[in-house]
Amino acid sequence: MVIAETRAAEAAGLLPLCDDAPRPAGRWSARDNLAHLAAWRDHAASLLESVRSGDAPPVESSDFDEQNGQIFEAMRDMNAAEVRADADRSWDKLSAALEACSDADLRQPRPGRPGQEVWEAVPGNAHLHLAEHLGYLHAEAG
Repeated sequence: MVIAETRAAEAAGLLPLCDDAPRPAGRWSARDNLAHLAAWRDHAASLLESVRSGDAPPVESSDFDEQNGQIFEAMRDMNAAEVRADADRSWDKLSAALEACSDADLRQPRPGRPGQEVWEAVPGNAHLHLAEHLGYLHAEAG
């Protein structure tokens, strides 16, 4: 339910702003924010999938600035239509990964994050992350 509500909030609050306009000097565009959010949802989905399947988990760096810079560079040339499609696909991937997990899967220790359980990757990369980025965009817009 939270995934569906967050997806709807992104569709209402961020998708309409995602266009091919040049990015503002020294800032991320709405397109950049949406691409960033999609990449982190993919990361969370991959983490869930790895724990459920027993495969090696994705690398979780403690240096978010470095990881965010890598995400930005990988997605900087995507146009708005590509970013919107990628965002939609990332929601599907996260939803499917979450639904495939058992309660026992979700309660396993989160690899690379002592003191956290796997389920904690979902809010941090779904509704909490969207709220954070919508806040940035609204603050920048005044």
